[in-house]
Amino acid sequence: MLNELVTNAAKHGAGKINVEYTIDGRRHELSVCDEGEGLPRDFDPKNTNGLGMKVLHALAGQLGGSVCAGANARGRGACFKVAYPVN
Repeated sequence: MLNELVTNAAKHGAGKINVEYTIDGRRHELSVCDEGEGLPRDFDPKNTNGLGMKVLHALAGQLGGSVCAGANARGRGACFKVAYPVN
């Protein structure tokens, strides 16, 4: 998952790529954010044609997790997050 997210950020984004992994109890979250143009307003990570995003959703699903995408909270760019529980 990390490889796919970083590769997409390098390919479609710009500037610095920030990778963060946080653990809050049993919830784990991987986020990859870039400083590029950001995502279109109607972007839905569940409804993309790219093979990489389909693989990402399949892997997150195997962990009982989910994928979300939005604006980079630190400013310009996009941010993708994968969250999943760990027993």
